[in-house]
Amino acid sequence: MVFAGLLFTACQLPGSSQVLYRCAPSGACGATLQCWPDGFCHPQEDGAPPRDGGSDAGPFDGGTDAGSDAGLPDAGEVDGGLDAGPSDAGNDAGFDAGFDAGPCVPLVACPASAQCGAFDAGCGFSLECGLCSTPDECGTLGANQCALPKLCTQGFCWENPLPQGNTLLATFAFSRRAVWAVGEAGTVLFWNGERTYLVDVGTTVDLHGVHGSNPNDVYVVGDQGTIIHFGGASWQRETTPGVYRLNVVWVAPNGTAFAGANGGSILKRVAGVWTEMSFSPPTSTTDIVGLVGLDTGEVYATSGSRVWRLPTLSTNTWLGDTLWPAPLRDPMLMTAVGGQLFAGGKVIGQTFGTLSERLADAGWRPYGPNIPGGFSSLTATTTCPFVGTNGGGVTKLERDGGLSSALLSRDGGVFGLTPLGGDTVFVVGESGTMALVGNAGVRELSWGGTATVNGLCGYGDSNAYGAANGLIVYERRASPTGVRWDSITRTVPNVQRWLSCFADGPNRVWVVGDDRYFLRQSGGVFMQGDTNNNQSWLGVWGSATGPWYFTNSGAQIYWTPTGDAPMAMNNTNGAGQGIWGVADDDLMVVTTNGAVRSHTAAGNNWADLAVPENNRVLRAVHGQRFADGGVLYSVVGTGTTWRRINGTFVADAIDAGHVLRGTWVTPQGELWADGDDGGGVTQGRAVLWHLVPDAGPWAGQPSPTTRPLNTMMGFGDTGPFLGGAGGVILRKLGTDGG
Repeated sequence: MVFAGLLFTACQLPGSSQVLYRCAPSGACGATLQCWPDGFCHPQEDGAPPRDGGSDAGPFDGGTDAGSDAGLPDAGEVDGGLDAGPSDAGNDAGFDAGFDAGPCVPLVACPASAQCGAFDAGCGFSLECGLCSTPDECGTLGANQCALPKLCTQGFCWENPLPQGNTLLATFAFSRRAVWAVGEAGTVLFWNGERTYLVDVGTTVDLHGVHGSNPNDVYVVGDQGTIIHFGGASWQRETTPGVYRLNVVWVAPNGTAFAGANGGSILKRVAGVWTEMSFSPPTSTTDIVGLVGLDTGEVYATSGSRVWRLPTLSTNTWLGDTLWPAPLRDPMLMTAVGGQLFAGGKVIGQTFGTLSERLADAGWRPYGPNIPGGFSSLTATTTCPFVGTNGGGVTKLERDGGLSSALLSRDGGVFGLTPLGGDTVFVVGESGTMALVGNAGVRELSWGGTATVNGLCGYGDSNAYGAANGLIVYERRASPTGVRWDSITRTVPNVQRWLSCFADGPNRVWVVGDDRYFLRQSGGVFMQGDTNNNQSWLGVWGSATGPWYFTNSGAQIYWTPTGDAPMAMNNTNGAGQGIWGVADDDLMVVTTNGAVRSHTAAGNNWADLAVPENNRVLRAVHGQRFADGGVLYSVVGTGTTWRRINGTFVADAIDAGHVLRGTWVTPQGELWADGDDGGGVTQGRAVLWHLVPDAGPWAGQPSPTTRPLNTMMGFGDTGPFLGGAGGVILRKLGTDGG
């Protein structure tokens, strides 16, 4: 173990006639006590506060504090040259004074109970007790203990991916233990070097930039003109002169803040007021995507292939620095370290990008070789620049002109990079990706599959399953330290997706998919099946009496009484998108043509039900039978929801543009529905609806994710669970088991 930074924690001091108390922030201790430099109140009989006599009696400062405390680094190994830095906050002489007055022996090894993280060793020191293996983080359930993270937002908690699955778009670090990251759905994360915290800043819009001048002066910016400022106590929304999409923010050391927007606008904050700045020559409407400052006080911005310069922080007009020469690049990213400025982007029409460096009074020149992939982020350490790409790679440009690259385990773009000191950068990106990348390699901080979840089913906390793209079956595993979903892959020829599942017992778990194939659990193991030339399975449900029923894209209903290969049973008007029943004689199939077919008696007896609306695309159905014998079904589809209460349908008003794909009726009779806003699988944003009967109409709920939601489930009082694109699985937080 090694000693980390100093902690302002008292160790054992010389004996005193009364208990010692920590001094007030003002230094006050009361009439009969005096505040010593150790930070504690001492009685008068302890004498005057001790002073450093020129040579420490203790073993840790190396015997040279008399000179070193004046501002030079200590010669001792343990202090590591930190006495002049911010960790000591200028108080080293005072702290040493208290320690020198008597022996203080810190711990030299972590106790067995400390699995990870920084542990107070006493005498103002801490021990580093190791790292947790991803996905565990340190301190989530108890101090210095490894456990799975649990981040909750909008009433739901993330279960996959971990620690959360919203795409992160930008990051900024004050130190390796103070890292901010922002992204979709108003996501703001703080990482302290050991665990991740989700911070509520009061918005659900996508956030694209984060920066600050010190830990008590932080800005996040995003869509709809959103600028939110942390001033040390709370986050406050600030007023902007227009509704911009803000892409980037930069804050000078003196607190002057700038924000770059789509449409070629740059905002400046002076005396708490944001105003739009001017350009010379006047700018086009090209988006501002890069914004950084140099130690000289100059600020630079990139707008497409043009670079703009602000000579001083007090200047209000941007000057054209250069119009980037051919070949043209995608929107140029920019970063700075010390007096160096780097800018770069992917060359239009090519599969690579280039980077350039601006030299003081010498203009721009090419820097390094071509970099494969499309640029999605850029930063620089004191040693060299780093580039993040759309393919999930991070490339380091060596000083000798070479490239070294690291590829993260997840697919998707790397959208944010920030240096943590030395040659290490903090990386964020697609589906909540977080990692550390440097000469030491790659340390992944995020975990979990990102294959799209198409169906959820289960019959208990540790017996839940997800049917996903890529032939992934997600299996939920609960432990005393948290919950995670592990992925099981089954290779099946010509099959791309599992589309639905049903589970109500240990050997009653079915996962069905495209191109005729299914999996059935037998003896706790999923066994592969094939139904011989039938079309893709879309739904499956089983009754307590034994039969299983299947729907497919060929407008057919199949069944099997024993679990063998299903047999053709009936037809439906349209693909059977959803199937559910409360009993074998009360079973409903909903179709993409708006038809509802019901199984009302034993045998092959099916009937079409009269529906409240014609030609609707119906996608999911769920129902409950209550103790009084009443039955409630929920049917959802494109722009509609229906309720069937004891045999009677009711059509509910809901946003006509929304595509609802999942629904659940709670044991208390409440209804939930999820889907997207109609933009399609790749463009649509998640929507979530809730209905409490006799308390009003369906009400839209803030969604915890932007990813399109495809499915919903619950069992007993547990739920609802939400599943969707990017491997998203969330569970309701509250008295219903969350």
